[in-house]
Amino acid sequence: MIALWLLACTDTGTVDTDSGTDSGPPATVALTGVVFQFGTRDPLADAAVTVAEDPELATSSDAEGRWTLEVPAGATVTLHLSVPDHVQAHGETWQADADLDRLYLQAIPDALYGAIEAGLNDVGVFSDPAACQIVTTATVPEVQDLADFAAFQDYHPYGLAGATASLDGEALGPIYLDVGTVPDATLTSTTVDGGVMWLNAVAGQVYTLTGQHPSGHGFRSPRVTCEAGRFINANPPHGLGTTAP
Repeated sequence: MIALWLLACTDTGTVDTDSGTDSGPPATVALTGVVFQFGTRDPLADAAVTVAEDPELATSSDAEGRWTLEVPAGATVTLHLSVPDHVQAHGETWQADADLDRLYLQAIPDALYGAIEAGLNDVGVFSDPAACQIVTTATVPEVQDLADFAAFQDYHPYGLAGATASLDGEALGPIYLDVGTVPDATLTSTTVDGGVMWLNAVAGQVYTLTGQHPSGHGFRSPRVTCEAGRFINANPPHGLGTTAP
């Protein structure tokens, strides 16, 4: 269960100058985002969005794919996405110290995920059900400035080519995705798809993903929490989001 904030001591809280009372930290923060179909970017209704650390914290997307979830301030949050006929996915792990927005969650169809796995198997790469699988996207800096989901839908391509990625632990990879979103073990950096994956990361470990680019782009460093059988997608525009050099 997610631990709630402890009551703040009266000499450390913020003071309301109008009333003279100690207001303390906020009790909850809001997470907001959109669930969308991988590939088409069409919003998906009735998708279940749950906090893995406390499944009682749950909501579903509306007709426009939008969802909102209130969580205890300061909570550790890993979102879990469940959509019929799509692979169940977990997102990156957040420390919810303030409101978080633009949490756009990609839903990957089961058939596509199966085809990707079959392609990896054909070249002798197999996923271990006792481990976890991780994917993220290196995105161009402009994606960080998009005002809303409609602007995100219309922006193509948002992947940053030429980036390399790593994580701070044991896993098979990185394996970069080609321009058709197919994993290609011969690639040495991202294409304009921006996708990169690691297979068979160790269950029970928390990994930090990092990125590099010859032009000197700055990268976010998302954390991901591995459990046995978990598929993790550190979704854009967060994930390996970048800033201009």
